[in-house]
This record gives sequence, structure tokens and C-alpha cells, in this order.
Amino acid sequence: MRAGRRASFPHLLASGLLLMGALLAGAGCGRRPPASIEGYIAARYVHVAAPVSGRLASLAVSRGAPVEEGRALFALASLPEADAVAEASAQSDAAAAALADLQTGARPGEIESLGHVSKALQAARTYATLELQRSQRLYQTKVVSEEDLNRNQSAELFFQELVKAVDSYTALVGLPARDAKIAQAAAQARAAGFALKQATWQLEQKCQPAPAAGVVFDTFYLPGEWVPAGAPVVSILPPGEIVARFYVDEEALAAFPPGADATVQSGGKSARGTVRYVSPEAAYSPPMIYSRENPSRLVFLVEIGFAAEDAKGFHPGQPAQVAPAGR
Repeated sequence: MRAGRRASFPHLLASGLLLMGALLAGAGCGRRPPASIEGYIAARYVHVAAPVSGRLASLAVSRGAPVEEGRALFALASLPEADAVAEASAQSDAAAAALADLQTGARPGEIESLGHVSKALQAARTYATLELQRSQRLYQTKVVSEEDLNRNQSAELFFQELVKAVDSYTALVGLPARDAKIAQAAAQARAAGFALKQATWQLEQKCQPAPAAGVVFDTFYLPGEWVPAGAPVVSILPPGEIVARFYVDEEALAAFPPGADATVQSGGKSARGTVRYVSPEAAYSPPMIYSRENPSRLVFLVEIGFAAEDAKGFHPGQPAQVAPAGR
């Protein structure tokens, strides 16, 4: 029994050393970043909505169709907004006309009419003056009473002042309105102009163009349905918004700094992209389909973007293999 125990001690020591070496080798291999990391293809969609509500009058695109930037996507019924634009336009025209009227004064025809009135009053004043002179002479001979003399004096003075009043009014109406009146009318004209701009903007929002070129990923309403304000009607997938996302641990994160190049393989296609985003916060459990590493380890989300041409052939939802450029 003692001999057997002595013989087994070297064997046990060698086995322990081999096991320790294997553990150390395994630990060293675990610190190396893998040659490729599993991820997936994702996308950022452009959701097109109208800031106003209304019934969907027309839908000009369908799912999967390519669209160019600026192409009309859909239109909402615009009858109330069109009426509002017409009303605001009429009010703006009225305010502008009122301002112009105050700035120009009376029309030439009105000035001419006042001139005729002034001439008629001057003729009446001349007659009153002659009557007064005759009354003064006859009053000296007692043919005309003092009462008649006073009446003629009053008539002559009346027509004299009336001629002055008409001449003063004629000069006044030929001038623009007072500054305060003009300022008030100008403010009303500006307010009407702003109201017209707002009504026009509301009408323009009823028809929404494509903000970027891409492919129609989905449509959410059918013609005839009511669309609430701000609800997306069409979603567009621009080619430059296709990305690859994957998770890496702290040790492998150094291989994917922002701006670094990486190679992505998915669906039989390989393309080079650039690291656009690295999450500043770590997570404990990445989705198992995206990582075969221990889910209890700290991992960081990394996002790789592509040029528009390089992104063609990648489809959101596809699994992907990501590796630093050069591997």
C-alpha cells in the first residue's frame, strides 16, 4: 500500500500541472477577441407624417416601390384648408387696400367736386357782399331797417367763412391720413399677411413629399381612412440608413473604436463599413441570437454604417458576421 501511494504521487503532480496549464491556456484564449462576431442587419426608417389631420384622399406609392426625394407620397383632403386660404387672402387684400387708401388721400374726382362747391359758395358770398353794400347805403337814407342791415351782414359773414371751410377741407382731404391711422392700418395689413401665410402652410401640409430617396418600406393607412395629426402614413428606408449591429465585451471593444473600418458578411454579401456608434453604457445580457458568448458578461452595442451603394443587398433582420477590417 505504501509503495502504491509513493508511485501515485508523481502521477498526481503531473496531472495537476497539466490541468493548470490547460486552464491558463483557456483563460488566455478567452481574452482574445474572436475572429468574427455575430450581429444582425438593422435600419433606421424615415416615417413621413402630416402635422395636420384629415381624411386620406390619395396614396401615391406602394410597399417596395422606389421613390426619389421630393416625390409626392400622399395627400389629405384639403377643402377646409383651401377655404381658409381663400378667406385669409381676401382679408389680406382688404387690409392692403385700406392702407393704400389712407396713404393716398382723396381721389382727383373728389377734389374736383369740392372745387365746384367752393366756386358756388364764392358766388353766393359775392352776392351777399353786394347786398350788404346796398343795404349799408340804403340804411343811411332810412330806407332799409337796421334789422335788414344786420341780416345782410350775417349772410355775408356766413358765406365768407363757408368758403374758407370748404377750401381748408379740400386741402385736407388731398393729404394722407394721420400717421397713427396709417400705422394702425399697416399693422392690420401685416397681421392679415401672417394669417395668410399660416393658412397657406396648413394647406401645403396636406400633401407630403418624400424627404429622402429610398424604398417604401410600409404604408399604414388606406385612402378614405382618417389620419390623426402626426401619425405616420408612409415609412421610407433610405439606403444610407442600413446598419449592422452587434455586441462585444470590454476586451473586444478596443477593436471597434468609432470611425474604424469593419467587414460585414450577410446573406452571401460582404461589404466594408465604418463604426458609427458605440454605446456608452454596458449591458449584461445581449440577445442570445446575436451572441454566443456568456450572457452574464458586460457587453456594448456597436453600430456599423455603410455607404449607400455598399448597403445594397443587405436586408433588415438578416444575421451578420462582423470582423475588424484586415482580418
